[in-house]
Amino acid sequence: MATHANPIQTTNSIAFTIDAIGDAFALVAFALIGVGMLAFARAALQQRPGHRAWAGYTIVIALAMLVTAGSYAAANGSLSDVMLFADSAVLVPVWLIWAGRTGGFQAERPGVRPGTMARARASS
Repeated sequence: MATHANPIQTTNSIAFTIDAIGDAFALVAFALIGVGMLAFARAALQQRPGHRAWAGYTIVIALAMLVTAGSYAAANGSLSDVMLFADSAVLVPVWLIWAGRTGGFQAERPGVRPGTMARARASS
């Protein structure tokens, strides 16, 4: 728009509006991700008490997501940039690898080895 005969005030107003809408969506998205991960950590603590460290790391990531949402709410661009880098380059990839190695989220039953129920159903 700036390369044509449009007035610069109009172009700036449109750019400001688009940026404000994008920041509002990012704020809501990071807040919902943070709250969802807190709920996920709580469920993991209740159903799988042996995974306390993993649930604790999930809580750390949830708090980082909420701090990222807060940086958008405070319109602090430099903190938002740092938090986005920390979230996407360090925290979430480590959590994804750890979650993949931890396995499924089914409740464990004592005395039943993984895969034995599937073999028992297939043979009957």
